[in-house]
Amino acid sequence: MSFIYKKIIEHNDKQAIVVHRDFKAAGRSVAEAEKFLRKWPNVKADRFDQCNLKELKVWRDVLKSKRSLKHLIPTLDALIAQKQHEATRASKQTAKKAQADKKFQPFIGLSARDLIAEAEELQEREVELLIEWERNNKNRASVLKALNQLVSDTGSPNDSDSQATKKAHGPNPFKAENEKIYKKGRGTVREMCQDCGEINTIDVSLLAQVAHRRSNSTRGRVDAWADRQIEGGSRMTGRHAAAEASRANQNNIANQVSSGFPCAFCGSPLLR
Repeated sequence: MSFIYKKIIEHNDKQAIVVHRDFKAAGRSVAEAEKFLRKWPNVKADRFDQCNLKELKVWRDVLKSKRSLKHLIPTLDALIAQKQHEATRASKQTAKKAQADKKFQPFIGLSARDLIAEAEELQEREVELLIEWERNNKNRASVLKALNQLVSDTGSPNDSDSQATKKAHGPNPFKAENEKIYKKGRGTVREMCQDCGEINTIDVSLLAQVAHRRSNSTRGRVDAWADRQIEGGSRMTGRHAAAEASRANQNNIANQVSSGFPCAFCGSPLLR
């Protein structure tokens, strides 16, 4: 590596640190954001991923008057919708926990057997609330097992309830952006979990690789053969760390071929 090339890399690294620092400060107010754009006019969409709801709204107010940056408005709208959904979900969970703490306050001193006996007189939804309360407090395995058995004995929720829950999450706010990324064949898509409503990211190239291997296409077989050759070549040349990394990557892809892409929050399959 030449001296000049090293200096260019060092300069770019230092500049990236300064840009990141200035961007974090720019989200405080419209004036700060305007100041940032005068200094760094080229803003990429992925920078907004780490912003909170207040910062996203500040950036949207600024960018709607910038003709050259109006293409970022849909990204901001989608992120704002996602953050609002997360805030609503967190608020509901907090309210649910407070309700359970108030309702089951008399149960704190009960033994496992007595608590289970009390639970037998409760309705199904109250038992589900009691399960969460027990998990957040004493978290006794025998109690959780018995309570879950009570719920399963009363019957699982019907399909209409499950469908209503899924509809409550609303449409994926990143659908339009995902279609563009799928069309290009590169980038990262954001898919919404149908069960919990959380947004997960999936690399399109990895998704295509898994799809080809699952269908046993020619490309899938060639990719699998190439991975094995990389691992074997690395071991023959003594690069055992690279070989282990290649093996781990192969195992990861094999798991995704068999079980799909799980949600990072609830573990349910994302793409069905």
